[in-house]
Amino acid sequence: MRLITVMVLLILFFSSAGYSAPAEGIVYSALFPGWGQMKTGRYGRGTLFMGTEVIALAGIAIANIQYDRGLEAYERSIQFFRNAT
Repeated sequence: MRLITVMVLLILFFSSAGYSAPAEGIVYSALFPGWGQMKTGRYGRGTLFMGTEVIALAGIAIANIQYDRGLEAYERSIQFFRNAT
């Protein structure tokens, strides 16, 4: 979560430089989707892309946490079975 906050702050900091060329926006969008749109003045589209990216990253983080918990429960079950026999 801290990484996302830092990235958003960096994006806002660098986006305040003003209008930039569309080719420069491509580079920024490759780094973080939506940043290039923000740099070229398309704030609505940039916000949409950034929001989608943040939601996707949060989904990945939640899935990873759930996977780790499931794996730990599975390993505990195996250990319990081995100790029972």
